[in-house]
Amino acid sequence: MKFMHASIVLCGFMGSGKSKLGQLLAGLRSLRFEDLDEEIQKYEGLGIPEIFAQKGEAYFRQAERTYLCAKAADQNRVLSLGGGALQSQDMVDRLKSSNLLVFLDPPLHEIIRRVQKNHRRPLLLNPDGTPKTEAQLQATLNDMLKVRRPYYAQAHIQFQPDPDWSPLRSATELNALIDSHVNTL
Repeated sequence: MKFMHASIVLCGFMGSGKSKLGQLLAGLRSLRFEDLDEEIQKYEGLGIPEIFAQKGEAYFRQAERTYLCAKAADQNRVLSLGGGALQSQDMVDRLKSSNLLVFLDPPLHEIIRRVQKNHRRPLLLNPDGTPKTEAQLQATLNDMLKVRRPYYAQAHIQFQPDPDWSPLRSATELNALIDSHVNTL
């Protein structure tokens, strides 16, 4: 793969910084940026909470797979995945075959800090729509991460963003890590 013309796909849990770092990384590498969740919302004509409420999580996951398969071979871009997009070995293998897959892996306590007040994320709410307590949130996210981490961990690169969360510094560090990885191929 001639990397300067290839694609970078960012995976990781919700709140790991995929969208923010992806935008900055795309700028540093002169690539376009795409966010899979934004693409789904555009095509479906609904926000993700509305898709979950009106059509259910199973529908959303199928739509996510469909759009991701359509985008898997695109080139010259940085693509940010939704946190649940990598839930099959087939999808991991498909993405790795024509993209540089990067796993953004901040500590769980940092993820919780970033997402706990976001009431637009359906998986962070109780069935009645109320926000989960911090203990419920930690248990939910731990369970979800146990299922998803084995897929994320197969990425070509695993990156732990700066704990002080300086997005530009983290994007610059990730860019250097990508260059280092590519130069060893």
